[in-house]
Amino acid sequence: MQEQTENRFYVYEHLRSDTGAIFYVGKGTGKRCFVRSHHHRNEFWQRTEKKAGGFCIHIVAKNVDEELAFLIEQERIEQLRTIGIRLCNMTDGGDGVSGLIRTPEWRRKIGDKHKGKVVSKEIRAKISASVKASGYAPSQEVRQKISDTHKGHQRTLGLKHSEETKFKMSHAHKGNKSRLGQVRSADEKAKQSASMQGRPQAIFTCPHCKKNGGNAMKRWHFDNCKEKQ
Repeated sequence: MQEQTENRFYVYEHLRSDTGAIFYVGKGTGKRCFVRSHHHRNEFWQRTEKKAGGFCIHIVAKNVDEELAFLIEQERIEQLRTIGIRLCNMTDGGDGVSGLIRTPEWRRKIGDKHKGKVVSKEIRAKISASVKASGYAPSQEVRQKISDTHKGHQRTLGLKHSEETKFKMSHAHKGNKSRLGQVRSADEKAKQSASMQGRPQAIFTCPHCKKNGGNAMKRWHFDNCKEKQ
């Protein structure tokens, strides 16, 4: 009975009745997803819903505990905003506001709570289907802006992690079982290979041996170059 009480939360989306576009992501229990009162929805949500002539509801995940619901809500909001969808959410999801810096104690508590926890394939499939159902495709202008932003990206050029950083990264990933036993199918490998073919690669020049090459240069050259004095 206690487990049923804890796993009573769900994550939902509101879609415009006129276009079917997602405009809000939320987490709740009971009949929360149906609420439309101005006492419970912000002004941006109210204007959007009125202009759309109503809204439809899509459940992303259900029967989960509150903390997992918060994580799924945050991930979904980030996914949609990353591809350029404007949402009525005033925060990034979860139980805090955007820009809030969490204390180390809070981060450790949440981390310990979710170590080894894996989001089920069913929930992942629903999130994926929801993204595809939105039908959103970035315009050529948006694609060009993203491309221009990443041109000349060299902030990790020649980066070599310290032993302390390596230890922290190793420790942080211990117990991560999200891809345990997962094997990529031949079809998936072929698709990934095809998507990478013909893609232009940045050319780097090692300042020590003057050799030119792609991203693999970072492993054997720059600070790791044999010619480095």
